[in-house]
Amino acid sequence: MKNDRDSFFPSRRQFIQQSGMALIALSLPINAFSIPHLMENNTHFDVIIVGGSYSGLAAGMALGRALRNVLIIDAGNPCNRQTPHSHNFLTQDGQTPAAIAALAKEQVMNYPTVTFLSDLATTGSKTEIGFEIQTQISGTFTAKKLIIATGIRDLMP
Repeated sequence: MKNDRDSFFPSRRQFIQQSGMALIALSLPINAFSIPHLMENNTHFDVIIVGGSYSGLAAGMALGRALRNVLIIDAGNPCNRQTPHSHNFLTQDGQTPAAIAALAKEQVMNYPTVTFLSDLATTGSKTEIGFEIQTQISGTFTAKKLIIATGIRDLMP
């Protein structure tokens, strides 16, 4: 007689079969063309993120963990670049915004499917297969999906 526990956990035989399949999958060679850092002239991504500060990096981390091929384009001019210290930011109180962003970028770049490009996105357009983004220096990139994470700009009175 099966109970709820039996239906949730696999049998010993199922566990061994699934473990064997996982080991076989891990032993297969990795296609170098699936990892953007190993490709030259990689211009097509699953997702392009325009904006590489807090929200862009957070999106990049989530997508990197999901093994998506991601390009983060950032011009390096965050709105808070002149702020001397952060306040009311749990675990980061008193840190500079640049230090917080640098730590975030370091953590995101641990994911091999995420590429960071220091450049300015100048134009973007919708295509039949997704989006095309033109940058000031590096050229044109395409992606299936696009995330705009450019944040805000303060306009002082």
